[in-house]
Amino acid sequence: MEAKPRVLDFTELINSRIGNASLNNSGNAAYCRPDSLDKQLVRGKIVVCDYGADFGPALGLTVKKSGGVGVIVAYVKPDFLMAEAYLTPGLSISSSNRQLLFDYMFSTANPRATIQFRGTQLGIKPAPVVADFSSRGPNKQSRYVMKPDVIAPGVDILAGWSQLNPPTRTPEDKRRTEFNIISGTSMACPHVSGIAALLKGMNPDWSPAMIKSAIMTTAYTHDRDGNPILEEPFYSTSTPWDMGSGHLDPQKAQDPGLVYDITSDDYVEFLCASNLTKKDIKIITRRSSAECESTLNPWDINYPAISVAFEASKPYIKMIVVKRTMTNVGDEMSNYTVAVNGPKGVSVTVDPPELVFKSKGEKLSYMVRIVPYKVPSLKYKSEFGHFVWSDGTHYVTSPLVVTWHA
Repeated sequence: MEAKPRVLDFTELINSRIGNASLNNSGNAAYCRPDSLDKQLVRGKIVVCDYGADFGPALGLTVKKSGGVGVIVAYVKPDFLMAEAYLTPGLSISSSNRQLLFDYMFSTANPRATIQFRGTQLGIKPAPVVADFSSRGPNKQSRYVMKPDVIAPGVDILAGWSQLNPPTRTPEDKRRTEFNIISGTSMACPHVSGIAALLKGMNPDWSPAMIKSAIMTTAYTHDRDGNPILEEPFYSTSTPWDMGSGHLDPQKAQDPGLVYDITSDDYVEFLCASNLTKKDIKIITRRSSAECESTLNPWDINYPAISVAFEASKPYIKMIVVKRTMTNVGDEMSNYTVAVNGPKGVSVTVDPPELVFKSKGEKLSYMVRIVPYKVPSLKYKSEFGHFVWSDGTHYVTSPLVVTWHA
């Protein structure tokens, strides 16, 4: 027999900001900090607490100790909402809903509320969205290696949980569980790691770079409704600085068609081209010698994305030519043609525009010429595009990022 949803119906809804004269400490009371609430004012009521130093369950406990029967944790600034294991009846609301709630509360002398728990809600839109806590680019170590690479599920993930700790990590929480809802990059990491292990199991001869390439070039950049993936907290359209190549797709990553491979020597050449000292290169590579004889440019590392920069201090650089090499891991005989969606302010040509592979494992190279024709007025600006190699079945997509530095 299906259980009916539990309905909590309370007679009044108050906010700790209202009636500051009745509060012991109005500044702390807004955030429901310990010993800040007036018990006579709070008793028997739902209390709205601004999200601050403490997390939701801790605020709920503060309200409960003061005699309150429920808590609404309101985010003050645009931010992402996370599921939390409240010990008391409680919920979290966004900053926009916070304002709507305040508008209602200040419109009547006797605001009333009902908290109704409806269980897990499916089909929430838009999805996916780049989480507020997700690492953002550009790459501070090298402007020629795009970061992030990809995004992966990391918000409200059902994950294994140690029974040594309660789900809220608070001493008052005596519950124990084998699973918990967790958010963070620590949740996105095992998704990517698991997919990498899957690809390695399917292709034991693939290098780590080939596995990364398969994940990056098959990622998607549109949500379930076909709209561009948005980013929190402002819900603007994501760029490669937010999502890298896009959201990983495990199914497509199993059959990427073409991949970009990188050897350990390629990485050393990249370090040399990046003007690191011999001492630094020795520390990074753990090699006894670090002779730099390569004449390559740092943007020539065989990465599944292209990121270049034009600098005002080097006006003589009128064009950047980028070399890439692709390895066929698909059909024996395959013809790939390229389609380019160039960033604003530059013209982009790919030579050759067609790659004809005659065998599996064959490697073919191409050149990308990037010529700026319009310099932005801003001191620092990045423009984004992409290009796709396709044989009609596989779509090998790479972001193309151009940055101008004053």
